[in-house]
Amino acid sequence: MNYKIIFLSLITTIFLINFVLAITNINPDVAYPETEIELSISPNKKFGFYNIIYVHDSEDLVVDLINIPCDTVCKSRQNIAYSIPTNFLGNYYFATYDYEIEDYELDSFSVIEQGGAEGGTLTIQEIKNSGSDINFLISPEQGQKANIEILTTLKSKSCENYNVKTYLCEPDLFTTCSSEIYTYNIPLNFISKTGQTCNFNYIGADYFPFYEVPGDWKIISQSGATYDETNFIYAELKAMNYPSSINFGTLNANMWNTGIPAEGIDLINHGNIPLTIDWQCNGFSCISPGCTDFWSINDGEENTFQIDDENLFAEETETGLNPVFIIDTPNNFFPETGLPICISDSCDDNIGEKTKTYYNLKLPEIERGTYQGDIVVSLY
Repeated sequence: MNYKIIFLSLITTIFLINFVLAITNINPDVAYPETEIELSISPNKKFGFYNIIYVHDSEDLVVDLINIPCDTVCKSRQNIAYSIPTNFLGNYYFATYDYEIEDYELDSFSVIEQGGAEGGTLTIQEIKNSGSDINFLISPEQGQKANIEILTTLKSKSCENYNVKTYLCEPDLFTTCSSEIYTYNIPLNFISKTGQTCNFNYIGADYFPFYEVPGDWKIISQSGATYDETNFIYAELKAMNYPSSINFGTLNANMWNTGIPAEGIDLINHGNIPLTIDWQCNGFSCISPGCTDFWSINDGEENTFQIDDENLFAEETETGLNPVFIIDTPNNFFPETGLPICISDSCDDNIGEKTKTYYNLKLPEIERGTYQGDIVVSLY
């Protein structure tokens, strides 16, 4: 007899604990806009619940109300079909006031976009340059977009029917990166399925132009209620667009030949960090038959090889950049801040990432002929 009394009391206690903590059941807790969530509310008939249920978003703002067709305090079981509004997307919760505990019961649910997975496991497998063996590293391409690969796996029933997106965030957005705040939004393509695991990928060069900010980036992959994130590196690139050979044409001796070539040469920062540039030359040798001269650019009396941003020879600044004489030791043509990076494919943004350069030359008394030599340009 005593054993039966103890056993019945234990059952009653467990039943009351569950009854107090959860008067509302919802199904499903992950749904799409314009579908329904079923709410089953079973209050303690002595106390009941408030007949208005509040719907809150993830910022705790009230975004909707559910009016229950009963008196202010509902004391009987209620089944409600709640229609999710078209504009709902993200995390929400129902707040139901339970008079027995004199507080709100909060029941969470998520609204995902059509085509998103309702459950399962999403994993970012790769983000790298196409064909590279180094994962989670993107190296930019000089003057163009990087060719990259992204691969994720989704383990879920009917996974081939879902959409997967990735969101890439530059360093300035690293801490706030989300499906609402990002640098790039890249949809992934379904490519294969093994069992209940599907592979989704992107391969191409539609993103990551050469001027993107280097450093630690974040990648988020998402499909409905499934989510994964990790970090990767976008590497630094020191690069510029400049011809590998220059034809000075016919020059006059014993006078300054200014603006060679006459139209100037575009010097463009085709990398993603500012550039400091050193120029160096030892002189030019005569390569045509019949001459043996060597044109030294510094004969001890006068420097004869100047580079500048305009075609007016002078030894002082005229239009912004300091002209320098190119001699047999390196000379820096730019200020300490260097040549800024481009912010567009055209590198024509009026921020100083493109500039004309001119060679101002003065030939000494040398034999007529064709002269050739090296001008070494170093990037820092």
